[in-house]
Amino acid sequence: MKSVVIVGASAAGLSTAEALRREGFTGRIALVDSDDHMPYDRPPLSKQYLLGAWPAEKLALRSESAIGALEADLYLGRTARSLRLDSRTVVLDDGVELPFDDLVIATGVRPYLPENIAAKRVHTLRTLDDASRLRTALSSASRVAIVGAGFVGCEVAATCVSQGLDVELIDRSEAPLVGAIGTSLAHMITELHRSHGVCLHSGVGVLGIDDVHGGPSELALTDGSSVEADVVIVGVGSVPNTEWLFGTGIGLGNGIECDAYSQAAPRVWGVGDVASWVSARLARRVRVEHRLHAVEHAQHVARSIAHSRSTPFDPLPYFWSDQYDLRLQSFGHRAPAADLEVVAGSLDARKFVARYVSEGVIVGVIGANMPKETRLASREIGSPAELVTSSV
Repeated sequence: MKSVVIVGASAAGLSTAEALRREGFTGRIALVDSDDHMPYDRPPLSKQYLLGAWPAEKLALRSESAIGALEADLYLGRTARSLRLDSRTVVLDDGVELPFDDLVIATGVRPYLPENIAAKRVHTLRTLDDASRLRTALSSASRVAIVGAGFVGCEVAATCVSQGLDVELIDRSEAPLVGAIGTSLAHMITELHRSHGVCLHSGVGVLGIDDVHGGPSELALTDGSSVEADVVIVGVGSVPNTEWLFGTGIGLGNGIECDAYSQAAPRVWGVGDVASWVSARLARRVRVEHRLHAVEHAQHVARSIAHSRSTPFDPLPYFWSDQYDLRLQSFGHRAPAADLEVVAGSLDARKFVARYVSEGVIVGVIGANMPKETRLASREIGSPAELVTSSV
């Protein structure tokens, strides 16, 4: 009987197991995860769960009966310690050995925490336990400092404001999300947060954090100023969980280095946040950290395993972000030098559809509070901009 070991049981890992069964795989499936909770959804951690609107039970990706129906062996609260490619075995932290015919690596990422701001009372947000600790801390706080104005930082800022907290949002970039969505839209996000009372410190870093005196933490900033806060949250990037693969021969750069088919070695597959792959669409290596991508990636790899037939993986990336009353949706890739063209609505109203155009070709579409129109516009990606008549 064939055996598949899946290391990582969050959205990517669980979706791989589900897709394998749907595709008719009848062999053994083992799901390993260092988190001891049953698989849960991560996007609500920074919003509904942190706000207290959802209990932990509502985060479950599937019911226990649905997971039981997969007939998979669960190893929760267990860590993959090493990989032996020669004997095709994964060794867990307690010495248990799991043989495999196919291995799916879906270990995801963890928050990056620079040494100069790794103070005792600093919070990061990735796991359910992280979110629970942070929710408890926020319940008795009045001032919050958030270091990093990426998606996690911006969403947590919006959640904290909705709880009546004073928020200081600090980032080295010129504006929140500028690397992801470009300058024009980043300045729109800046005004969105300022309109809700967030104090933004853009183009400023943190030199260090003093939290040893028992009172509020004090953050020393690179512009010579300082900020005091009852709670400090850091979201300045992520680190792929690949340490257990050192010395195995698996290519490790920006995550696990897979080929165009998502294989890192023969019948060893990378899925989700931890995996980069060669995109024919972009002619370069790509790694994507978004929820729906993880599911799409898992389904692709499961089909390859179940049918012993590999095809290139080259999806159209999609992400969304909810901040206050704004839902931002994006399809495709934004080239660094791409021009932004608004084709419906307006940025001032924070209700629009726009496209990114690079060298005369539409490479991405982004919209705010116009979901149907944004999806329709995404069909134009890959088309010459001058030949497209917008459908929105």
